[in-house]
Amino acid sequence: MSLARYERTLVDEAGNILSSATITVRHEATGSALATLYSDREGTTPMANPFSIGSSDNGLAAFHVIGGAYRIDVVSGGLTRTRRYQGIGTGSEIDANAFLSAGWQFQVEGDNTAPPSAGCVRFDNDDLSLATKAWFDYATAAGASIPGIIQELDPGAKATKNTMILVSQADGTQVSWTVDAVVDHTTYKEVDLTSGSHQGVDALTSATPVNLQREISGDIAGTGNDVVITTAGTTVVGNTDGKIIVKLGSAGSVTLTLGKAADRNSLPLIIADFGGNATITVNCDAADTGGIMGSTSMTMASSGTGVGQAASTTIYPKASLNGWFTA
Repeated sequence: MSLARYERTLVDEAGNILSSATITVRHEATGSALATLYSDREGTTPMANPFSIGSSDNGLAAFHVIGGAYRIDVVSGGLTRTRRYQGIGTGSEIDANAFLSAGWQFQVEGDNTAPPSAGCVRFDNDDLSLATKAWFDYATAAGASIPGIIQELDPGAKATKNTMILVSQADGTQVSWTVDAVVDHTTYKEVDLTSGSHQGVDALTSATPVNLQREISGDIAGTGNDVVITTAGTTVVGNTDGKIIVKLGSAGSVTLTLGKAADRNSLPLIIADFGGNATITVNCDAADTGGIMGSTSMTMASSGTGVGQAASTTIYPKASLNGWFTA
């Protein structure tokens, strides 16, 4: 862990060193929330905030902190002095080309519990190959609020998941996972990582700036491959299935079991009997209390036999009404 150090000799208006003072450090980007201070560069020994100096300090006030813009208030007797937008960070130790990687910048924290600090990201395991969750503050290290950007990593019902990539600004190393879900916690986002999807480095040093990048898949729930049924029996229709095509060689019964309408992302489902031989029963998930047009199931039968005498229907999922509806 490597944190920047802030150090200043405090003086009054006449230039006399202050024999005592109380110092308060706040984040400028987060509504003046108190910053977490440390006495060492490694960030292992927390400091009080506010903290005080006495005569033995000879006016020297110093602390280590995760990089950012800070408001520093100094009070000594009747003297009050405020320094606004004090930039503190290890950026002065890094060449400019380390900042050329595109993305949303966050600071890595070593704590393995939520919530993260302002502008930071945490993981539930320091070994990133074993991490199952990442927690991102709503705001980046620069103070930009991007909860919507992080939420877009949620794949919903898509068969092809989205990918989250973090790039270290210090040395360009990368780590990535696919994402199972994103959960909102009002001030931070919890990103659930797919087991076994980890690629890249196994660790990111605490206090390292990283850039968040995203690969959003083009797969949309309900537009996957068509399902072709050639034998009688029961088939479960998935969220990413396309049209349901029934082709029985002789008369028979087919039962289709649908998932919840809400999982279909408002996309319709076409059911067709291309062989003209089937009696098709469609059953709804018990959670869809509206069923299909108010019924728990729907039956469709062909009017004849042979190709060209087929039955077909389209049903539409309406999550707001808890069910499926015909055209």
